[in-house]
Amino acid sequence: MSRIAIVFSAIVLVVQTGFAADLVTERWGDQKQCRHTRTVTFTDDTEGGGVVARFDLSALPKGARVHRARLLMVVRPDPAVATDGFMGLAGRPKMLWEIRQGPGPLAEPIVVRALAKAYAGKGGPQLTREALRLMGPRYTSFDATETVRAWASGELGNHGLWIRKTPHWDRDRTCLEITYDGVLKNPPSQVTGLKVFHRAGQVFLTFKEVNHPFAGAEEVTWEDLSEWQRKLDRGDVPQVSYRIYRHGEPITAANLRQAELLDEVPQLSALDERMIRSKWKGERLKEVRVKTAPVPRVLVEPKKELPLGVGVFVRSSVKEGRFYYAVTAALDGVENTRKFGPGNSLSKPLVE
Repeated sequence: MSRIAIVFSAIVLVVQTGFAADLVTERWGDQKQCRHTRTVTFTDDTEGGGVVARFDLSALPKGARVHRARLLMVVRPDPAVATDGFMGLAGRPKMLWEIRQGPGPLAEPIVVRALAKAYAGKGGPQLTREALRLMGPRYTSFDATETVRAWASGELGNHGLWIRKTPHWDRDRTCLEITYDGVLKNPPSQVTGLKVFHRAGQVFLTFKEVNHPFAGAEEVTWEDLSEWQRKLDRGDVPQVSYRIYRHGEPITAANLRQAELLDEVPQLSALDERMIRSKWKGERLKEVRVKTAPVPRVLVEPKKELPLGVGVFVRSSVKEGRFYYAVTAALDGVENTRKFGPGNSLSKPLVE
């Protein structure tokens, strides 16, 4: 979709409703972290070795202008290869990208395709030609933007997505995240304390995190971190993340649609979980986490760890120029796209 079309759709919404449209991001699924719960059903395709996931998008405004949509999946670790080392705690659910980077590749790649016609569970489902692609830069989700746009416009019936079965896929945690023009409701607190600098060909962003699980603490132990991760996996605490934007102009709510979404970083991004003690036993290397030891944190200055509660994003510059950066907070997918100021958006450009 062209930028002209996006701007035109926003103007139409203002004329029709009398208010400027917000950029809204919400999730549909069965998890309690989804804004729209109990909105997905699964039908097994026994002949084709897949599952049809159909999302009830009745809460999406009719004809909504969709800017982005992605399918999020969780794949649990194989008990035979799960470790308590570099790749994560044993038994902890791993997202798609963690499994792909694990001890070995998936037996078969996960394939996702939209359905061309309704499927009742008998015979083989009729699928569209193109499979959904993984979204960069982290390749942690599938790009469903064009499919959801077709559903919203009526160009394609919402008959669901066909997903090839893969071992240890926790399908009940599958959700569809959609970013569209609408009315933002109950956004999370916004990021503050944004600092940005350029050094040795890299851009560094630091900022104060919101809803911090260890507020007031100076250190967090491996034991405390593991317990928080288990709560997060059970859905007992909200999932917080931070979205990094770049633009040629100061980023505001009005021009966020034209800004480039560079990445999304998780809560506690300053914790360096890769820095763990190793023990040699003959020819075997055992990775050890001491439960009561503090988790190391990232350094952006020599010999100075970032304070607990500060998030970090680092990226290599790919071209010279003057750029503005902004960071927004998202809670369970719902992003604060309304509040921008010195605390989360640069007023002066960074020279790269």
